[in-house]
Amino acid sequence: MSSDNKTEGVIQAGNLHRKRAGLLAKLTGGKQLVYVEANDKQKNVTVFESETDKATPLATVDLSSSDATVEFDASMTHGIKLANAKSTEVFAAESKEKQEEWLNSFINAGAQYREVFNVEDTAKIKSFYELKDFDMAGNEVSMSKYKGKVVLAVNVSSKCGLTPTNYPELQMLYEKYKDEGLEVLAFPCNQFAGQEPGTHEEIMEFVKHCLARSATS
Repeated sequence: MSSDNKTEGVIQAGNLHRKRAGLLAKLTGGKQLVYVEANDKQKNVTVFESETDKATPLATVDLSSSDATVEFDASMTHGIKLANAKSTEVFAAESKEKQEEWLNSFINAGAQYREVFNVEDTAKIKSFYELKDFDMAGNEVSMSKYKGKVVLAVNVSSKCGLTPTNYPELQMLYEKYKDEGLEVLAFPCNQFAGQEPGTHEEIMEFVKHCLARSATS
């Protein structure tokens, strides 16, 4: 984003695909490339035609009220649904990582995260080993690879006050019992008090420095 066009309070800006409906959907293939800004001072998300055409916003979603929510959306690849009582916007990011990055930015701008479950799908799951997730490199990981192991799954966040103690302790626990089959699965989570707002690269860099400091202290 150019500095000349930057708005105060913008914490994330860039291009996303916006879901279209009705006749416009047929004419545009169901989506439109737009320029989006998430603003944590104004507590809103604004949609523009492009970065260079910001005179009249296409839409503004107010995130200051308690009914403003954000969630993953399966209707588009790497989709994100942003909503309040008056309007709903669905966007698509270019990758899984960008999807999570934008979702975290919308949370930091004021939206409440809404967990979405497909009831039919979750009803079919009978075991932890049937679950899947993505690692920090964007690779899908099946929990079935941990069969026969003792698994400790924990939510982590860089900005939690207990992190400088918890991260080294988790590492020590793993080192002590890994030969006996222990695996520690850490899931960065921004859902609790917005304590993990960073990108994947920022989170990995923080973990590396945190563990390095503990090793030298």
